[in-house]
Amino acid sequence: NAAAAAAAPQPKPTDAAQQQPQRPDTAAPPQTTPADETPARLPAEAAAVPTGPARSDDPPLKPLRPLNQKGQWKIVAFASSNYLGITKAWYERLTNLGYTEHVVAAMDDEIFAALAKLGYRVEDHVVSPTEATEPGEPVRGWGRHLWKLWRYRLAYVNRQTQMGRNVFLVDVDTMWNRKVELRDLFDGTPDDSSADVFFSQGTVYPHDAFDAWGFVGCMGSVAFRATPRTSALLKAAMEDCKAGACDDQVAMNGALLRKYGMEWNRATGFGHGALAEPVANRLKVTDPNAMNIRVRVWPKPFAFRSFMKDVRRVETASLAGTAGGASGVCLGQVEPAALGEAPITTGPKGAVVDYARPFIVAPLLDKDGDKKLEAWNKFQRLCFVIDTPEYRRTALPQPTPAVPAASHQ
Repeated sequence: NAAAAAAAPQPKPTDAAQQQPQRPDTAAPPQTTPADETPARLPAEAAAVPTGPARSDDPPLKPLRPLNQKGQWKIVAFASSNYLGITKAWYERLTNLGYTEHVVAAMDDEIFAALAKLGYRVEDHVVSPTEATEPGEPVRGWGRHLWKLWRYRLAYVNRQTQMGRNVFLVDVDTMWNRKVELRDLFDGTPDDSSADVFFSQGTVYPHDAFDAWGFVGCMGSVAFRATPRTSALLKAAMEDCKAGACDDQVAMNGALLRKYGMEWNRATGFGHGALAEPVANRLKVTDPNAMNIRVRVWPKPFAFRSFMKDVRRVETASLAGTAGGASGVCLGQVEPAALGEAPITTGPKGAVVDYARPFIVAPLLDKDGDKKLEAWNKFQRLCFVIDTPEYRRTALPQPTPAVPAASHQ
């Protein structure tokens, strides 16, 4: 809505070209650096582009492949300078696992400069120096309790998907155990290919969704496919992101709960819903292909986010000979490459990903960069496994039955 958009953090005027990445199909010169990437990460053939005037006998230049291709996935994590340490750990982990699709969305000048100097893929989302500040902001210009960030992330994903880019949005404190190819993760089965949104499970917040479903979708590891249905969902969520009081996890779960009336298959983790007609009319969603939504919620052991009380420390040697399931993997540590992705014992028919084995781990901690880095290092030194029995299951949990109110005699 216009009022919400007007209050969002604004980019510096001099950074406008970086703030708005070009569509991959626009007519930019082949040798032009993509607007949302740093030059240090251009493909190797960029170095071969001549800078002098072309001669008639020169061979035709090989066009550069866009780094953000339409229809491809990008892994995005927003970060500020107070999270620099954990951001570097996250980026290097994904690089070492063999990912090339990850990028940091820099929220301030300091982290942008630091990561660009290291040659990381980094996008400029630094707010304007004239952005109004509020008392108690964790990051200057992003609002108290980071409400401007939560709203901005929804708007960012909406813009990216409208340009045809699929976005895997994650927090920088997520620890990745292994590499799962994105094509397998999002298109490994026909059901996956038909899903618009993929959620990890959160804890119990927001409570209305947890009470209704028995779980909540977590915005710390969530993926959005570029479809008209995804855009409609994002608009429905942004509608509830009010100035001064936006939480993207509350907004997204609330939209699915109240505006789509989601129904879930707890065995497979897939759910579907339909946008309520009054909401569609209010948001001016008229495309008949945008009215429904299909969502997958990953099993808890696969994308594990919970409290430290739900894990248990064990000796690594005690895991020898285990099948490598939820209770047989050191959370947050890179698995031996020999484990691969076989054998597959759980998940949908024909699945190529083992959803019983931890993939992404994010222990719930205070929003403090030093504490998150301390926890990261602790998980690398020591072996923690999932201890809470219900979190080792791959089916979606059932809601807790309501306790009847005591009658007064």
